[in-house]
This record gives sequence, C-alpha cells and structure tokens, in this order.
Amino acid sequence: MGKVYTRGGDEGFAATLLWGRRRKSDDIFEVVGVLDELNSFLGWAASLSSEEILRPIQNDLFEIGFAVMSAQAFDADGARAAWLESQIDRIDAENPPLTRFILPGGNPPAAAAHCARAVCRRAERVLVAFEASLPIIRYLNRLSDLLFVLGRRLNNGVEVYWERSGAPPTQAGTPAQTEPAE
Repeated sequence: MGKVYTRGGDEGFAATLLWGRRRKSDDIFEVVGVLDELNSFLGWAASLSSEEILRPIQNDLFEIGFAVMSAQAFDADGARAAWLESQIDRIDAENPPLTRFILPGGNPPAAAAHCARAVCRRAERVLVAFEASLPIIRYLNRLSDLLFVLGRRLNNGVEVYWERSGAPPTQAGTPAQTEPAE
C-alpha cells in the first residue's frame, strides 16, 4: 500500500473494482460507507469491552464490502449466519428473560453495541435497496440480533425499561423495579 492520500477523489469521483470511476454519490459508495461506519462502531464496542466475538465480525464486514464491490459470493453456504445464530443463542442464554421493551444504552460498552446495532439495521436497509445477495442480507439481519443480545449482556442484567406512562425511567434490579416472582 502506498500513501493514504492519492488525490484521485478530489473531484468527487472514486474507483470501483467492477464499474470504473464513479461519482462518490453513487449507491455503491453508500453501501461501502455504511459498512465502514458499522465496522467502526464495532471497533468502538470492542475497545470498551473484552468481547472477542466482535473481531471476526469486523473481518466479515470487510469480506461483505469486497463481495459487493467485486460481485463475489459471501456466505453462500450460510455458515457465517449460522455461526452468528449460535452466538446469539449462547449469549442470550446468559441474559435474564426479556419481559419488557428496553431502551438502548446503559453502560458505555452496551451503549456502543446498541449504536452498532442501529447502524447495522441501516446497513441492512441500504444493502436491500442496493439489491445485495440474500446471504449478505441474512448475515446483517442476524448481526443486528446479536448486537441486541450482546448489548443486554454487557449491561450485566441492569437495563433501562421503556416507560409508556411518561414516568421517570427506572433500572431493572433496583428495589422499585424488581418485578414480583410468579
């Protein structure tokens, strides 16, 4: 790799693998940009926690970007999506039962996971509009689920619940919020 700057994009164009030089407003750059943003949020979440699960996912996002830019297949056999499902099941088994809607946030690592989840959902919408392959869409759909259960686990069982009544929010596990056993 050479220098970080090339001056090649100074006039609003950038190179693609398949389609030559395109305007930076082209849909392909929206796809690549949202994948980069998602990967950055995953890196942030990883830096705030000891979650090793996020690094392979970051590599997968590079693979997805390359697949889209080069019309190559990603996860054609479904193995990566299946791996995400296994991780979702493993992590969610450690979480307390979900009985109410929760607000995204909590501690910094959980908040970063929830931010990554929201960006992941946008990435999925962008890739659907771009007509990306179904394995990519499936992977992103599972990834947003994984980031939801991961955010819950990173909050260590202390969650902020959605309060429809407009009452001040409370946290799970505090004496005023603990629900009676059935």
